[in-house]
Amino acid sequence: MTQPSITPYSHPDPPHAPAGHVAPTSPPIPGSTMPDLLRDLFRSTRGWTGAERRRNLSQFMLVCKLWFNPAAEALWESPYVVGAERSWAATLLKCLQSMNSAFQFGAFARHLHLLLPVRWPEPYGQTLRSMRCPNLRSLKIELEDADFTCSLELLAVIFKACPLLVAIDVVSMFIFPPESRSWEAELAMQLRRGISRLRLLRIHVKNPPTGALRHINESISPALEQWHADGPLDSQILAVAQAPNLKRVTFGTFSDSAVILLHTPALRSVRLPDRIEGFAAFFPSLLAACPLLDQLDLARNEVDGDGFDALGKHQPLELLRAREGSNDLPIEAVAEYLTRRGSRLRRLTLPMRYSPWNDHIADVLVASAPRLAIADFGWGFVSRRSIQNMIDALPDLAVVAARLDSGPFIGSGRQIRVGLMSQAEGDRLMEPKGLDGLDLAGVGAL
Repeated sequence: MTQPSITPYSHPDPPHAPAGHVAPTSPPIPGSTMPDLLRDLFRSTRGWTGAERRRNLSQFMLVCKLWFNPAAEALWESPYVVGAERSWAATLLKCLQSMNSAFQFGAFARHLHLLLPVRWPEPYGQTLRSMRCPNLRSLKIELEDADFTCSLELLAVIFKACPLLVAIDVVSMFIFPPESRSWEAELAMQLRRGISRLRLLRIHVKNPPTGALRHINESISPALEQWHADGPLDSQILAVAQAPNLKRVTFGTFSDSAVILLHTPALRSVRLPDRIEGFAAFFPSLLAACPLLDQLDLARNEVDGDGFDALGKHQPLELLRAREGSNDLPIEAVAEYLTRRGSRLRRLTLPMRYSPWNDHIADVLVASAPRLAIADFGWGFVSRRSIQNMIDALPDLAVVAARLDSGPFIGSGRQIRVGLMSQAEGDRLMEPKGLDGLDLAGVGAL
């Protein structure tokens, strides 16, 4: 028996590293191809400051121009463009246009990720149109400025410029409806056509949404498989009626919109909105309406003994995240559910309880959840004996989130992470799996 590596939780570097941070890069491997070296070089730009980008990108483009064509497709299939300074918005636009002029950037791009902590002006939509991105299938836009607004006209321009787009992910402070009546004749049809062909639609509106989301919801079609639901409730109900193949749902502003789940029989993955009114009565209806559901995040809704009894009648889940439980939640109900339906569990979060309660549940998991990879007991204490038993009996176990005393664990040589888990880390590890823009675009991550 060898001692496994027990590592503390660590957060991956965000895609927009702080100013002055330089991402580590591996030295070139002898015999590496030029596309491989280009990919490594482009990855390192994520750690550059704005000044470094302005200086180095021009040099990079001059050096690469002579031999860019053979390597272009490998590099520019999935570009990641970052603007680090408010004043760099215009520079970024010129950079995109220059890359397109010199290297036919738009012809190769299939996935584009823009991370811009600046106000997004209308010329971005015009830039995408002028770049002629006939192969762009996935677009992700993140803007962090409080003044940022998006508009339906801008989305319509993007859909017109990118006729193959099937995945769009936008983070916006607001999204506004059209300002003029003439918009209907010019771009409304492009918007409806663009929305209707999407398989993945995520528009995160940080402030209360406007009627613009009604236009989007009314254009949803059977092609949609993954959706971030938001907007007026009646338009959400219409959207799910028009999307019989909807498999994955998350929620935005309106907590009462959970009612739409009663009309989604193909649903496989859901993260519920917080604090659903009448959750105890709603929950069994949800499980009955979605027989294929296998990834379930209950958010901040308290599950009681009847809730676990209802889960026991549902098909076995792959993911269950139940962070909050009623004060009178009986351990017998949880243990019975895990005994009957724990065979497919890969990721599990349970309400915080104390050591005897958690130790008993850990013993049940050893006997009933052979595929378990992540066990999250919140801030509850779990004895060393119980954790050691889980490590010994569960070959796929990689993470145990719990309060415990320090010391080594004896296992089979694999790396195991044991200790408390932050909210952000829990959200990342326990997020229901869904479609990925890179996969839909047919490219790999840089």
